[in-house]
Amino acid sequence: MSTEPLNAPEVLEFGDDNEKGFLDGVQVTVKSIRYGKLEYNFNAPKPGEEAKEAKEAIKPKIAAKAIYVTAKNQKELRAQEYSLGVDWDNDGAVSVTPDGKSLRIRAGFKLPKRSDFNHLRESFIRAGISEDLANKNDLSVYDGESFVMVSEKNPRAGDQAKPKPFPHQRVVGGVAQAAPSSSSAPTPAAGPAIDPAVVAAAQAALTQIVSDAGKPVGIMSLWSNALLNNYFDSVKADAGVRTSVSQTLFANKDNLNATVLAGTALEAAGGEIKFKG
Repeated sequence: MSTEPLNAPEVLEFGDDNEKGFLDGVQVTVKSIRYGKLEYNFNAPKPGEEAKEAKEAIKPKIAAKAIYVTAKNQKELRAQEYSLGVDWDNDGAVSVTPDGKSLRIRAGFKLPKRSDFNHLRESFIRAGISEDLANKNDLSVYDGESFVMVSEKNPRAGDQAKPKPFPHQRVVGGVAQAAPSSSSAPTPAAGPAIDPAVVAAAQAALTQIVSDAGKPVGIMSLWSNALLNNYFDSVKADAGVRTSVSQTLFANKDNLNATVLAGTALEAAGGEIKFKG
């Protein structure tokens, strides 16, 4: 327990939802990702306790279990589990190969789109892994890859979802690819020259998202990819468009790229985007 004295500040301070989340902004290398059994032991008694009253059990799920190693001190972290949303016992529709690298799937069966595993797959694509590679039925393709991570919620998992680490930027040769600026200026930062077609796509996305919301939209909400993913799904955008638009929108996680805002009816102020006037 901390022995630091407690004070009564005149003004309360609040952190961002994603601030200092587990592995947020940390560079890691994937030691391995393999499929396995995810069990929920909410009712398991602690040592010395009597067995708790049984509640409705959550069935074990198939999950991808990722073991990350930090780049800074080569620390191997506890496995992060990304559920496929499929019961482990599922009448043979889906099963895991003995080496844990692949799935055996009954013809016609589709994996749930709202799962943490699907968001993990999309995050790999966002980070710079090709869509063809990310769609392979072989998790070992990620072994040895390095990423800067972000702590975020699976945007399709509902309000009860908790933040967990997902890949945000691929690291090649020690360099984060398409890394956003580290500037923390309170105004949108100007970036390098960008393909006009990509800028136009980013402007269309931003305008539609704010219009649909009917109110100012927080930049952090966009950065977490929840609103962007919903928009991309609605327009059936492919992985290339998703990646280029996402990377073009932001100067950093607190600021939009000034090039995107220029020429639109939108403005950014106080960490929010809204229509002018």
